Amino acid sequence: LVPIVNASSVVASNWSAAWRTQADVSSSPSNASSSWLPVSEAEAEAESLLVLRDGQHVLATNRSGLYRVAWLIHSRVRRTRRLSSLSLSLLHPFSQLSIRIAGASPAIRDLSMQPPAVLRVREVAGEVQVVAYLTPTPSVELQWLAAAAADAAKAARRQADGEQAAEASQETDAEQAEAEPAPQVTVSHDALHSVSDSVVLSTHHLVFRSSAPLTTLPPILLHGHGRARVTSVAAHGLAAWHAEAVSAGADSMPEGGTRVRAAFKSSHLETSATVIVFVEQEVSESSHSELHLASIECDGVLRMTGRVGVAKEASIEIHPLKLAGLSRADPGELASQLRLNTASAIVLAYKYLSPKNTLALTVLRH
Repeated sequence: LVPIVNASSVVASNWSAAWRTQADVSSSPSNASSSWLPVSEAEAEAESLLVLRDGQHVLATNRSGLYRVAWLIHSRVRRTRRLSSLSLSLLHPFSQLSIRIAGASPAIRDLSMQPPAVLRVREVAGEVQVVAYLTPTPSVELQWLAAAAADAAKAARRQADGEQAAEASQETDAEQAEAEPAPQVTVSHDALHSVSDSVVLSTHHLVFRSSAPLTTLPPILLHGHGRARVTSVAAHGLAAWHAEAVSAGADSMPEGGTRVRAAFKSSHLETSATVIVFVEQEVSESSHSELHLASIECDGVLRMTGRVGVAKEASIEIHPLKLAGLSRADPGELASQLRLNTASAIVLAYKYLSPKNTLALTVLRH
């Protein structure tokens, strides 16, 4: 008895099976594809059967060899706003999957599969057919974005009715945008400031979690007191990022700083994203100086919490000078991506529940 799939979690039909001996493959590998023999359950003395037993679809056989089993699976599609997804989990790994999404064309926009796979997509008779080639895996998840009905019909209305139809379409789009609530985004932030003689190299590790797919990030505000600058932004699936200076006196940044905007590729359909922002900040060259570390705040998010660590080189001495909105923490609470990628000792660690915080240090040079 060879279990194939759980009947309690998968609705399957149209079963078929084929069989061949190992000797057939060894003797004529070039004709291996034509050496499969269909398994017939109608024979009076059938040696192989596909049966349902103990909540599982099972292949029952009393002869050795290689078996190829094919079947159709009907899966429920989950939808959150415009994101649709389906998942499949089997008992054995597979490397090729054919999916038919009925009624999806032409409203389907982007496709994404986890684990990553090579996808071949084509539209046939009002449905979308997807063939996926992937490394052997027992489970997959497919996600796609569905265009709004007004978006799908906008071009046709413009061509048929002219500008009047276009204006009506814009009004419909505005009504739908107003009716659809904005996604809720939370942020978990870990920062490590490495202080040396002349510069502070900061790494900010931001994890965004959203109730809808993240196509663009909320603006990231860097409060740097005029001396901090963003050197790089990294993320999986990041299409582009842009940093612009904000003059002092702005509502969100009264002391000035930098606003960072980032957007993902259209294929990014995940509801979470990890972004790493690299920042450098100048340090005064005097033997006794004050250092106000740059802080990061994400604009328009529901909640942002985090941890901050400070590492130093052996030639300097640092002491906390001013703390606001921060409480002591253990250095081991910092994200492992930061702790395990520094050779300097982490001498100070803090955590916060609100991004409105301040950390100033006294720097002594020996």
